[in-house]
Amino acid sequence: MVETIDDISLVEYIDSGCFAQTYLSRKRGSNVLYATKKIDLKYVAEEPFLMRYIKNEIIILNEIKHPNIVKLYDVKIRKEYIYLIMEYCNGGSLLNALNKYMEINQKPFTEDIVQYLMKQILSGVECLHRHNIIHRDLKLDNILLNYNSVHEANISNILFSQVKIIDFDISVRSRTFNNINLEEEFIYDDNNIYDEKNDIMALGVLCYQTLYNR
Repeated sequence: MVETIDDISLVEYIDSGCFAQTYLSRKRGSNVLYATKKIDLKYVAEEPFLMRYIKNEIIILNEIKHPNIVKLYDVKIRKEYIYLIMEYCNGGSLLNALNKYMEINQKPFTEDIVQYLMKQILSGVECLHRHNIIHRDLKLDNILLNYNSVHEANISNILFSQVKIIDFDISVRSRTFNNINLEEEFIYDDNNIYDEKNDIMALGVLCYQTLYNR
């Protein structure tokens, strides 16, 4: 039986994390697709810090609107679950795209593909930093690709894809950058101090992995 939340039906399982499952979802009476993150409040009750992670993602995605950052459309709260209705990306993760490309071509992405991807990733991260938000978990799994059509997704022509950065649960908000002021205002309460250098280092790793698959 297909689970339904108001006018949204969870039609196909996509992936799961430590406290949430993600489903391909469809709006009733239409072909509009979403990715719905279903969060089990039973696990949140056992680990109260998880609610801070959930609030992080909701706060940030409600604030940041950028073509290279995944959209949050709605939040639905029920007795046992919280549902985050998000933009669906039909190209999967950058990690899966790299593995598929390796299988077909026996080599990592070409320089022009990496440049194409990194330009979009950098644009999204620059937007976050302008809003004093540090992602803290930039990696191949947290970069999704979206295509304008199912055909483009099936042929996996990376140069026709649009990058979407996801997973903001452990992100932090910084009052100032560049160590001008060590006083920090965090979305996620953490004893450590982070700045934009954390994301910049992760971007370097991403670039290296996509070029050399290491």
